[in-house]
Amino acid sequence: MKKLHRRIGLLLNEKLVGEQHDERLFDILHHLNQSIDLVRTREEKDKLARLNLAAGRKSIAAFAFEPALDYLKIGLSLIGKSGWSEQYDITLALHKEAVKASCCAGLFEEMESIALEAAEKARHVLDKSSIFQNRIISRTIQDKLPEAVEITRDILGQLGTDLFEYDSLAKEKKDFDAPMEKLRGKKIMELLELPDMTDPIKLAASEIMFVANIPIYFSRSELLVSINTNEINTLLDYGNNRFGPFFYCSYGSMLCWINGDIDAGYKFGRMGMKLMDRFGANECRSRTIHTYYLLVMDFKHHMREALEPLLECYQEAIGSGDLLYAGLTLSGYHAIAFHAGINLNAMAKEMAAQTDDWKQIKNPSVENHFTILHQVVLNLLGAEGDPCKLIGRSYDERLKVPEHQRQVNCSIQFQYYYYKS
Repeated sequence: MKKLHRRIGLLLNEKLVGEQHDERLFDILHHLNQSIDLVRTREEKDKLARLNLAAGRKSIAAFAFEPALDYLKIGLSLIGKSGWSEQYDITLALHKEAVKASCCAGLFEEMESIALEAAEKARHVLDKSSIFQNRIISRTIQDKLPEAVEITRDILGQLGTDLFEYDSLAKEKKDFDAPMEKLRGKKIMELLELPDMTDPIKLAASEIMFVANIPIYFSRSELLVSINTNEINTLLDYGNNRFGPFFYCSYGSMLCWINGDIDAGYKFGRMGMKLMDRFGANECRSRTIHTYYLLVMDFKHHMREALEPLLECYQEAIGSGDLLYAGLTLSGYHAIAFHAGINLNAMAKEMAAQTDDWKQIKNPSVENHFTILHQVVLNLLGAEGDPCKLIGRSYDERLKVPEHQRQVNCSIQFQYYYYKS
């Protein structure tokens, strides 16, 4: 039977070309992988490994993460331990994709094992950047936020970028104001004309800081000035990149909230939104829209104007697989609705209908943003016991608050005490 599978697989692989080959890739591997014991030569093993790499990538693109990992592990077994010295490029590619697939599948222990091997064997810091990204993401999903921050600082240090806490407010303010000093005499909208960033090290650092934004925001907010000013200065010096829209909006929000410079902050936000068109739809889009409508727009417009864009942003984030920001956006949508005076009965009904969505998002930090507010709404409607205690069907402060404190989740603790007051 194995010989028959091999003959069919080889025939399909040889005769099909172009789009036909891509469309039948899984059929081809169904036969070839079942006859893997018959593959003898190094050349045959390498070819089959490359087909499994292609199938792994195709499965990841279709959000089929566990089947993707199966293909990638077959590829790794074919390459073997000697791959790092004899077939470096494909070995690295298989490890990178396997780390991504296992992270997205929630197989974190397996992901960490693959990631640590790849990080040790990688020849250049750029070769391990995406591996560290997924290590950061995995810690964020598991609510191990301090670990995520430390991994961030590790890889950024290797890329030549340091994040640090300020020992004085004067130093912090000086660094925060530095981008505005660079722009003295220029219009903020002129930043749209900056060339595209080409420095690979700076691009990798930008992506790491983008990925690390959530754990830093939740657990080490004192690093937000460092991470934002660092990236804005890099954009001004080296040109725009696909993460620029998010960081421009983020810096704009800080100008509004910290400096009280609403005009400049709003212009940074608008400029970030316009820059999205230049780079098209990408992983930065939902985060940029989220930041602009939640933290910038309402300084110039009524907050109710943010509701429809935020709901659309949530649906777009779900569609693109950015589940963490999908959850944050949905929580932000309800926070805006609450403060804008939307009918509480309507809010309670809508929030109850979205409970199943949180099972898909699977992140306690993000979910707690939602459940705290949901419990507040239920309390105000008189649907629970003591209205002064957040204890009910959605949230139980007796269990959750100690948990937030253990996890050093400053953002959630702030939200809890804000609504309690």
